[in-house]
Amino acid sequence: MLQILSKQTKTGLIPDFAWIKTDNTLIPAKPNQINNQFDGDYSANACRIPLRLMQSDNEKLTPILNKMLDFFTEQKFVYAGYTLKGKALVDYQNQSFSAPVLAAAYKDEPYSGLVTSQKWVIEEPIQGKNYYDETLKVLAVLEMYNK
Repeated sequence: MLQILSKQTKTGLIPDFAWIKTDNTLIPAKPNQINNQFDGDYSANACRIPLRLMQSDNEKLTPILNKMLDFFTEQKFVYAGYTLKGKALVDYQNQSFSAPVLAAAYKDEPYSGLVTSQKWVIEEPIQGKNYYDETLKVLAVLEMYNK
């Protein structure tokens, strides 16, 4: 399913939620269909995908991850959400989006520039104010340490 969703866009970004139709096609959820207006975008749920993909030994997932990392490499910043076409939803960065990208980029030399641009995540101290962001940060750092 991830392969199908990844191939649907030039960016490789995967939505927070998607539906399997009766004819077995996959489509991104529409806004407010499940959780919020970003249901069909790369947002707060999908931001974990780079971390999850880099943890897998399944070689079929590598092209999916690399396509996403290629997209992020072309961006000036990794913003906290994107449409599947690659338009930023907001104009700020967030640990929950940058930390998984940092960990995934850390795995491979071609993404060293992305590692450099996202290292702010590990340089910023944990404040204990946002469990989701900080949990993803800790998980990302642990994965980087284990690689």
